[in-house]
Amino acid sequence: MTDSRPDSRRRPYVPVGSHPIDTGRYWLASDPINALLGQVHQWLAARAPGATVTGDPRLGKTRAIGYLARTLVDDRTGTVFPVFTVSGRDKRTASESVFYEDLLLDLGHGFVKGTLPQKRERVVTFLTECVATTPARNRALLVIDEAQLLHEAQYRWLLDIYNALDRAGVALTVLLVGQSQLLDQRTAFYEGGQRQLIGRFMVHTFRFPGLQSAHAIRTCRVGYDTDSDHPPGSGWSYTRYFFPEAYARLPARGGPPQTSGTFWARSAASTRCRGR
Repeated sequence: MTDSRPDSRRRPYVPVGSHPIDTGRYWLASDPINALLGQVHQWLAARAPGATVTGDPRLGKTRAIGYLARTLVDDRTGTVFPVFTVSGRDKRTASESVFYEDLLLDLGHGFVKGTLPQKRERVVTFLTECVATTPARNRALLVIDEAQLLHEAQYRWLLDIYNALDRAGVALTVLLVGQSQLLDQRTAFYEGGQRQLIGRFMVHTFRFPGLQSAHAIRTCRVGYDTDSDHPPGSGWSYTRYFFPEAYARLPARGGPPQTSGTFWARSAASTRCRGR
């Protein structure tokens, strides 16, 4: 009888250009991402309505959001927590109708046209129905990337959505992710007496640091060496796939391989991995 199991000693076939390193569609842990994940767990456990995550450009905040959306687990059920990700847009003026259209597009809704009340109701209904199909049932996390681009009016429309979901029995936590201008907006809300917006969306803050130590860089490199796998179940990490001969010469014990320094040079992964 022939053994149909794949031979883990033979480099697997991956179509040219389709490896996660080539497409950029991969998510690996890093110390900054793990710190953010732990903080989000604390906010959700405390049922915080909102928080801000700020950091300089190119530190990997967007990449961290992708990792968060795929790995956040509900502590109550042990299942993946429902995470919805949308993005702020650079617009000169804020339109409530366009705001709801953009939300529907980012949420993956198939129909974005209609009157303003119809669009608003469609956003609320879509989120409510999606959450109802998950084990969380009445909890959800809405992540807004590039949140420094939001206008003050958009916070008020977001508050309308929050209140509508609350009436529908859904407890929403809003995570605003963006550059340091978010903190300036928080200060402006405070000075302008808009404390209900701070209390709803900005009561907690987290500074996303990026990679700041040799240990943090080492954690990131281990992701390429041992904590990755493509094709799934093949046992071929990203490092092993691109450098199989060098990988094979490494000792079987004594810690993770250290070939990824060369691997980064080949794939420009050092850019992708900065805190992501």
